[in-house]
Amino acid sequence: MNNNPIISDVENVFKIREVKTIFKIHGTVTIRTIDGSDEKIIDVIDGTVSPWNDLEYIPFQFGTVDFFDFANKGLSSLKGCPHAVTGDFDVSKNELTTLIGGPRSVLGSYYVFNNPLTDLDGAPDEVGHTFTLSWSENIPLLRLLKYDRFHIFGGPNTLMREYAGQKPLRQAIIQCQKKLIDAGFKGNARL
Repeated sequence: MNNNPIISDVENVFKIREVKTIFKIHGTVTIRTIDGSDEKIIDVIDGTVSPWNDLEYIPFQFGTVDFFDFANKGLSSLKGCPHAVTGDFDVSKNELTTLIGGPRSVLGSYYVFNNPLTDLDGAPDEVGHTFTLSWSENIPLLRLLKYDRFHIFGGPNTLMREYAGQKPLRQAIIQCQKKLIDAGFKGNARL
């Protein structure tokens, strides 16, 4: 086990070459380990990460990246996604059913539209700009109210946006839930 959080330069060079055979990376790549672990975390500063080809899953673990562009790449899992994104995170037009494994913090926009989502489990704690997804009849949408801005393609977008980011959140959820049910969106009136 490597107890040194700084991987040797030789290891770094080989790992970066391996990563760049799968991903287009514009920016500075650094590789680090977590104390007490051999797991390597890839950070990309001042740049963008996107795959060269379609990928069902991400074979490396990303830490922090500026922009993460995996739109229309065949992803079925967010495992390996960065923990934090300082810009936009785009995984729209894929095969995702859940957001588990995705980043906890996105300071830009979070795009997940045109995916067959069944829930919003794994949604980030923080989105700095807009959370964008496509509507489906039974996806629980009340969780979106914690964000100041969101956009739902189709469905109850206008009805829900008046409650976005309101405090106290619990009260906003209860009021929005009633409106959703009254408007015929019972399947969406859940957390």
